Amino acid sequence: MTDEILHNEHNEPAYCLEIADDGVFLTVYPTSAKFASLLNIIKEEINVRAIEEVDFAEVQKAIWNKSIKYKIAPSQQESKKDGVVIIEISEDEMEAVCTLYPPLGDGKRVTREQLQRVLDSKNVMYGIDEGKINEIIMSGKAVSSCVIAQGLPIKMGKDASIEFNSSVTEDNLKPKVLGNGRVDYYDLGLIRNVVEGEVIARKIPAIPGSDGVTVTGKLLKPPPPKDISLPRGKNTVVLDDGLTLMADTSGHVEIRSGRICVFPVYVVPGDVDFSTGNIDFIGSVKVMGSVRNGFSVKAEGNVEIMGRLEGGFINTGGNIVVKEGIVGQGKGNIKAGGSVYARFLENAQVEARKDVLVGDSIMHSTVRAGGKIVVNGKKGKIVGGLCFAGREIEAKVVGSIMEVATELEIGICSQELNNLKLLSEKENEIKEQLQKINSIFSIYNSVKGSDQRIKSQGFDYDEQIATRENLLGQLEVLQEQKQKILANLRLPDRGKVKVKDCVFPGVTIRFGTICYAVRNETRYVCYYKQGDEVKTAPYA
Repeated sequence: MTDEILHNEHNEPAYCLEIADDGVFLTVYPTSAKFASLLNIIKEEINVRAIEEVDFAEVQKAIWNKSIKYKIAPSQQESKKDGVVIIEISEDEMEAVCTLYPPLGDGKRVTREQLQRVLDSKNVMYGIDEGKINEIIMSGKAVSSCVIAQGLPIKMGKDASIEFNSSVTEDNLKPKVLGNGRVDYYDLGLIRNVVEGEVIARKIPAIPGSDGVTVTGKLLKPPPPKDISLPRGKNTVVLDDGLTLMADTSGHVEIRSGRICVFPVYVVPGDVDFSTGNIDFIGSVKVMGSVRNGFSVKAEGNVEIMGRLEGGFINTGGNIVVKEGIVGQGKGNIKAGGSVYARFLENAQVEARKDVLVGDSIMHSTVRAGGKIVVNGKKGKIVGGLCFAGREIEAKVVGSIMEVATELEIGICSQELNNLKLLSEKENEIKEQLQKINSIFSIYNSVKGSDQRIKSQGFDYDEQIATRENLLGQLEVLQEQKQKILANLRLPDRGKVKVKDCVFPGVTIRFGTICYAVRNETRYVCYYKQGDEVKTAPYA
């Protein structure tokens, strides 16, 4: 069956087939159609009309020599003039396609009943387009490959799927782009933090499909959609609805072996560097390598570093352990909500709410501990810098033979004393401002009718009231901060500085406001505060 019945530019048939008493004749009119297309179409109609003994050489001559009538077959025994209709069913039986050849000469037109008989013979019973059929019958024109019946395709169902929260499935990690367009290679977003009870993933249930029907009335069943289970892994829980996966603990979300897990400890297999970016984790972090210069680790739990901390930054709510020691390079900063443990400290800034425990040495560092500072390894040195402890400092050697300036403070550090001084200065400034405002208020209230005159001089009563309230609020906060520092100064005598081997000149020891300078090399000594003096006793 051909794809089209050719027409010329005036939408007239490109050829004329006549069946007469003395033979069958063909005339081809001027058209843009190619030779092969014309030949195929003419052959199709000859076959449909069952014309016999056709001379196809004459057919070809007619195509080559336009507008000349050629006899292509002898007279036929039966009339071939009646209209012919052909119905073909597509391979998948989803379409019935009609080709109609109009009558020749005085032949009979195809009727609706005739077309219906052909449909019935092909078992076409579903999706028949009556409007299209009526149009074809009424027009009486040639029709090629016209779809007159369509089946109902099956509607595929939808497989069950898993919908993850914001970043669980982000496998293509990209650095964060800063506001100026530069790329932040320190922040790669490797860690996906979740808190206990947070929804990690939801299951979208499968949706069944719907049946289809062919033009021959066959029922088509869609394949059943695939169902899946929520990929529950370690430290996750599926709710009773069977559709929600929730974190059973706070930590890092990771997909392992196709299952979603939450790990309270985030393990960095190598160094914290440009391959990982900065680490910011809701739980604890273990670094199998080192933390390189300029990079940071922030954790709400503990941080354990198997290598070194080299000019990096650590901020954690728990303990910090650095197996190979801390090289601050003058810019590293370490803050722990618990204690800090390290083999050595060098040019480092360390602050711990509890204790700082060091093996070999603390060299030229600033160390602040709410509890103890202990350096008790093989060397056990504290040389240079400042060490402040809330209760006790212990080392084998403090200072050096070169009399390097080394400060040890117990109870309240010099920084707090400096803060007390700054608070007092600020307090005096605020009191002076309040005194000036109160003086103006006194004048304002004592002079009757002076409201307009004072305002004309730049005084706004409501504005000054607001300023005074603000200053009084600031003063209250400052006085509370001062009282906290003063309370520490009034604490009873406590704390010790213990030197197991030797302390050198150049070392300064402070207990609050009481200062003691070491003048002579001293061994096996313990310093403590008694009243307003620093006393010594044998190391014990």
